[in-house]
Amino acid sequence: MEETQIRIIDTNCGSFKDVIDIRGGLVDELLAKRVVSHRQKQLICSKATDSEMNEAFLDILRRGSIRDYENAIQCLCDSNQDHIAEILREGGGK
Repeated sequence: MEETQIRIIDTNCGSFKDVIDIRGGLVDELLAKRVVSHRQKQLICSKATDSEMNEAFLDILRRGSIRDYENAIQCLCDSNQDHIAEILREGGGK
């Protein structure tokens, strides 16, 4: 992944941990699009809180490829989380 995408994730990590709805089918969509593996899905789902699940997802995304990043954006759009997808696509946030 390029430095730009990593910077976007790092800049917005705090707020993303609080607002991503990972349980609402997103994790299954990420698996279907091969953004995460079965093992990574289990890791995400094993976390006790939504914030911890989101943090695990963001850690995985940070280490992924550009293709994974773009597919994650599409998964967020597909799960009606366009506001998060837009930040990942364009940067910004806080």
